[in-house]
Amino acid sequence: MHASSTIYQPSDLNRRGRAILDAARAGLARIRDADGAGLVLTREEEFEAMRGRLADMEDLTEAMASFIILDRAVGHEHREPSLVELGPWTWVRHLPKEDAMAFITDIGEALYEGCRAMSTAPLVAAVDDWKATAEALSDSLARETLLGDNSASDYTEVERPESAVATGVAATAC
Repeated sequence: MHASSTIYQPSDLNRRGRAILDAARAGLARIRDADGAGLVLTREEEFEAMRGRLADMEDLTEAMASFIILDRAVGHEHREPSLVELGPWTWVRHLPKEDAMAFITDIGEALYEGCRAMSTAPLVAAVDDWKATAEALSDSLARETLLGDNSASDYTEVERPESAVATGVAATAC
C-alpha cells in the first residue's frame, strides 16, 4: 500500500476531490479535520483486509492468553487441570496425558505459525484435528477400543462377503 505524505484539509474535498480519490486508490489519503482529527480514506478491499487481519490477531491473542494458562495446567505433574484452567479448551480433558502434551506442542506451533502469517487458519486446523481426537476418546467404549490393551487374539480374519457368496457359504446376520 502506497501512503501519500500529503495531508489534505476539509476545504480540499471540494477543490481537489479527484486528487484525494487518486491518493486513496493508490493506497490512502489523509485528511486533517478542523478539530484536529485525522481521517484516512482508502480502498474498501484494503480496509476489509485490514479489518480481517485485526480480527485474526485479536483471536490469536485471546487463544494465546488461554493457551498459556492451559500449558501451565497440563504440564503440572501432580494434578489434573481444573475446568477453569482449561478455559475454552475443556475438551482436552478427554486426551490421555501423553496426547495432551503433544496437543500443547501442536497448538503452540500453530499459534506461532498463525501469528507469523497473521491468520487463524493454522490454529483452526490444529484445533479441529485435536477436537476430533478428543471427541472420539470421550466415549468410553471408543476409548477402550482405541487405547485399551489389544492383542492379536482379539482379532480374527474374515472372508470378504463376495468371496463367501461365491464359495457357497451363506451369510448370516448378527
